[in-house]
Amino acid sequence: MKILVMAFCNTTHQNGLLIAREMKTFGHDVEIKCLIREGAPHDYPLKPGSAKFRYELRMVEFVKQFKPDYIFVTSAGIESKEFFEKLAKVSNAKLVLWNADAYVPGTDKGYWNRYKGVFDLIITSVEGMVRVLQGYAKNIVFLPQYYDQTYYNSTIERLDPNCEIYDICFIGNSQRGRNIFRREESINILKDFCKVKVIGNISENSSDQCLYGIDMANVYCQSKITFDTPHIIQKEMGWKISDRIFKAMGCGCFFICPPMSGLYRFFIPGKHLVTYDGSIEDLKAKVKYYLEHEEEREQIAKNGQIEILKNHTITTRVIQYINAIKEIV
Repeated sequence: MKILVMAFCNTTHQNGLLIAREMKTFGHDVEIKCLIREGAPHDYPLKPGSAKFRYELRMVEFVKQFKPDYIFVTSAGIESKEFFEKLAKVSNAKLVLWNADAYVPGTDKGYWNRYKGVFDLIITSVEGMVRVLQGYAKNIVFLPQYYDQTYYNSTIERLDPNCEIYDICFIGNSQRGRNIFRREESINILKDFCKVKVIGNISENSSDQCLYGIDMANVYCQSKITFDTPHIIQKEMGWKISDRIFKAMGCGCFFICPPMSGLYRFFIPGKHLVTYDGSIEDLKAKVKYYLEHEEEREQIAKNGQIEILKNHTITTRVIQYINAIKEIV
């Protein structure tokens, strides 16, 4: 199978790069082409001689030569629908969009309306989007995100006594100004009674660090607990399962989260992870309990890691992507 993966390539943790790497391990002929963050989709038709114009000419010529069976796009929004349609036409390739975000038609500033009918398959990591996107592609499949056991492979043992140990870690951003996550408030309350390690943009708790790969995996291994907070996309769609759950649990960290949409299809609360009702009060109570009950906590963490490694690695997910691609009608 010949696959052209189109992705942003500015950092090594970009999903497109990781997915393409894994596709190659199955023997597929895979090429990666980087999307450029220049211009906007509504600039079409492009001004002759512009950087975007020259980029599209190069891409069309490459696709003519490579002749992929499938074009697997992991980032869209910058390119116009005409660009993707042109690539499909000159190569006779099927267009696939992998989308991890919850852009919703009518509130997404035209994102989905712009691409309606362009892609043969949309793979979404948000369960509720399957219903919302009916009619936007011929095929729509829900597959959650994954743990990359190669890229996020720790170099230390779980809670290694030779390393600094944290009661709680949080890696990510607070989305300040939108106040949808309550992450900053949660962290400040947890700091009152336990040792919290924060990496990311969380106001006065901010860290200048951006951890990925082994460094992120090691922090999760050094932390007794990590958590997520509610992120309600739309009331009828429920909460989104972020990739944090797969990375953290894959690294062996005990995970606490709200009862997110789709969660119970993959994990058993109390066995693989622990859920709280979404309030800071319940989060605080659960954290206190599991800091005090180490054996129970670590058994759940171990169960969660086993489940991730069995069913939710990037290897498993790419097999599912390929199977979904083969089912395109």
